[in-house]
Amino acid sequence: MLERFEATFLKAIATEMAAMERRLGSFTVPLSRPVRIESSEFGVPQRYQFVLGAPNDKLVLNTECDLVFKGGERLVNIDAIERNTVTVSCDSPVPLGLDEYSLVIYPWFLYEKLKQAISSIGTAQDVCPETAFRLFGKTTPLSIPSQLVRSHDQLNESQRRALASERFDTIIVEEAGMAVLPSLFYCACLARDKAVMIGDPRQLPPIVTADDAFVRSAMGRSIFEVTVPDPHAFDAVVMLDTQYRMHPSISRMVSSLFYEGKLICGPDTAHQESMAQRDPYPGESVIVIDTAGRSTCRRRDGGSSRYNESTARLCVDLARQGVAQGVETTAIITPYVEQARLVRKLLSEAHIPESRVEAHTVHRFQGNERDVVIFDTVDAQPLAPGVLLTADGPGSQARNLVNVSISRARGKLIIIADVAYFRQRVPGCIVSEMLELAAREGTVIPARLPA
Repeated sequence: MLERFEATFLKAIATEMAAMERRLGSFTVPLSRPVRIESSEFGVPQRYQFVLGAPNDKLVLNTECDLVFKGGERLVNIDAIERNTVTVSCDSPVPLGLDEYSLVIYPWFLYEKLKQAISSIGTAQDVCPETAFRLFGKTTPLSIPSQLVRSHDQLNESQRRALASERFDTIIVEEAGMAVLPSLFYCACLARDKAVMIGDPRQLPPIVTADDAFVRSAMGRSIFEVTVPDPHAFDAVVMLDTQYRMHPSISRMVSSLFYEGKLICGPDTAHQESMAQRDPYPGESVIVIDTAGRSTCRRRDGGSSRYNESTARLCVDLARQGVAQGVETTAIITPYVEQARLVRKLLSEAHIPESRVEAHTVHRFQGNERDVVIFDTVDAQPLAPGVLLTADGPGSQARNLVNVSISRARGKLIIIADVAYFRQRVPGCIVSEMLELAAREGTVIPARLPA
């Protein structure tokens, strides 16, 4: 059975890597003016801050890539990204004062490491594929009470390397639903007794590039879909039913829409209540801004992604109000890459710092939270509603996408939508359900669209 798992995963990873190379390719980000960031800690990687030649939305935190300069290169990790700077860490010193530096990023870099790891399972000593078989539902999962006795939080690079060959009694994976299946199988093989998966089957599964049913099955499904397709029917599944992030009004929406009303709030909501008191719309925690047929959804020539300039400008205007009133963190979330790019461009033109307001598609925010979330649905006439938000058939992730989008909010959730458009065109879709419930929990306000 182990050989079948290995062969399946290696084939899927190779196919996905080929698709990423065809569709994405490598890319180079020019850098300049490096500054070493001094640290008093012993044994930590060396950190450097560089000035970006231009803002780049392809950079991703915690990505490994090559830092290239005249006469050499270093394998580095991206530690921080600001509007005009990027901070990286590496094991070896980087020469300062050169004329040119660049980051060369291969999106499939980590998959090459994963292939090596999967290939090593059959020959490695002291691996425990039986744990992986239980995790993947090939044998009966176990429910054994125990106590956590050792933590490996905040390891430095030398410690991580020391643990590379270590085996564990228990492996715990956070946000397991977003991890590709081969990586979870490998991790579980390092656990002698148990593999504990912490995550949410009602949120987004892993992202794969290949338009291939085999890859989607072997890599693009959530571990919960594979092992516990009906979580309520398995004794080994425990629901963490108390949330401490969201304002009670937002929590009630999320609980009703996605968790059969079983999600409850922690006892202290004073911080969330205080955030709801700030602009925009002080005193309101859930707001629907109805564009009521007064915005237009388009595609770029030759593109498939969508944008809506009116709602993009509205998002930026709302974010500006929040920043002016002291809101620390705002997320502008949209289903469409093209809309996210447009909003980031407008934010930059308005000199709104990325440290205070971020705009991305929903996948970039899973596992995160912000004081205010502005969820821009984008869809409007003359286009039909997009499948990202409205599809309801097998394999659709529309419900999960909406769940992640609105549950990132701590104190205030603002939804921008053409209410009648969704109600008339797709009355039973999750967006229509969300808008109806948001109107009951909060308030509906006619849009004042910026000129």
